[in-house]
Amino acid sequence: MSFERPETLLQVARLWSQGQPESVLKDFYHAFSADPRRDRLEEEPDLAGVGQRQLMEAYLQAVAVYLSRGKGWSPPAWTEQIIRAPQPYFASEGRAMRNLLLHQSPAPFRERNIFITPDAVGAV
Repeated sequence: MSFERPETLLQVARLWSQGQPESVLKDFYHAFSADPRRDRLEEEPDLAGVGQRQLMEAYLQAVAVYLSRGKGWSPPAWTEQIIRAPQPYFASEGRAMRNLLLHQSPAPFRERNIFITPDAVGAV
């Protein structure tokens, strides 16, 4: 399987479905930072066959909303019906880190029961 850098969130989901690691999302952030275009976010990702599907759907929704708002765009239509992680997801363990993540996590992630640091989303 050859490596492909994702240009859209739809491509990120496709690569995850093919067994690529979650780190391909960082490659998407690089592409978006270099050339921030709305069309990179517009198509709804299909996460069929991806483990922890609901969590990953919620995560990609949050990414799309966060990046859209950061550019002053309306979020894509596919993010209007909020998908939440079935259980709170914390990017790091430990009580002190959880408290930090509860306070620092960007709103689109908190709304979806996902708690990360703002720098985990990449430069907007």
